[in-house]
Amino acid sequence: MSDPLHPHMFVRADSSLAEDLCTVELLDALTAARARELAEIHRDHSLELCAVLRAAQA
Repeated sequence: MSDPLHPHMFVRADSSLAEDLCTVELLDALTAARARELAEIHRDHSLELCAVLRAAQA
C-alpha cells in the first residue's frame, strides 16, 4: 500500500514490481506484449483499485 503522504510510486513497466503491486504508476510506455502480460497477471483485480491493470488495458 502506498504512503498517504506520497501517493504516487513510479516503477518501470518491465520490472517485477509492476507485476506485484497495483497502486503504482508506470514510468515507461508498455509494449503490446508487456501490456498483455500485466493484464493477465492483474486480471482478477478491480479496475478501480489497480492502476497497473488500467494502464495495461489502455
